[in-house]
Amino acid sequence: MAIIGIIAMLSALNAYLVAASRVVQNISFEHRLPLLPDLSKNGTPYIAIIISTIAGASLLLFSNHFAELATISVIATLLPYIFICACAMKLFDRPKIRAIAAIGLVSTLAILLTSIL
Repeated sequence: MAIIGIIAMLSALNAYLVAASRVVQNISFEHRLPLLPDLSKNGTPYIAIIISTIAGASLLLFSNHFAELATISVIATLLPYIFICACAMKLFDRPKIRAIAAIGLVSTLAILLTSIL
């Protein structure tokens, strides 16, 4: 059971590192930060991946507060969903899509508030 849990956590960590590196790369591109070069010849933001990996590993290695890290993880996971649902409500005119976006927005906000409290 522990091995399956470790594999599941590593796959989630992989997804977070890829997403975080893309966010860091986009921020550096938008603000033209000289410290982060463009994508490599293969199309990967390798410097941003290294920065995201070091930041995530240092949070895990140097912190003994698992509850706080779990809360940060939940917030970091749910905030993009909240904004995606809000954008979908604003961008689309079809009532079905707006209803689904509203349900997603309300349920995600409820999960976020429940996890914080």
